[in-house]
Amino acid sequence: MENHYVLLEVKPQATSEEIKAAYRSLCQEYHPDKLPPGTPEKARSYVQDRFKQINEAYSVLSDPEKRKDYDLNCSSNTTSFQESAATQSKIIFDPEKMKQATERLKILEKKIETEYRESESEYKKR
Repeated sequence: MENHYVLLEVKPQATSEEIKAAYRSLCQEYHPDKLPPGTPEKARSYVQDRFKQINEAYSVLSDPEKRKDYDLNCSSNTTSFQESAATQSKIIFDPEKMKQATERLKILEKKIETEYRESESEYKKR
């Protein structure tokens, strides 16, 4: 199980307003409906799993009682938070890279369509 504070990219001392703001920002970034058409299944699955984890973390940290229990049961000192955040930042889904990949796919799609039309017209000429 991943640290809820790391998932929401907040410090353990974060206020409820900071947690809510981080949650909303991450929902914008990881919402599965925001994925462009043609997104590879592996990326889609990763985003869906991440979105579920973010929702679970928020449901715990937004409730004062659940957060208190979580803090008591999980060791979330500042050092481990910083180490986890550094590790986490290396694997977080990058929407900009997905956008670039989508643009490359659109260019490739147009190229293939053009080549297909050209080959089809040459075939009809025969």
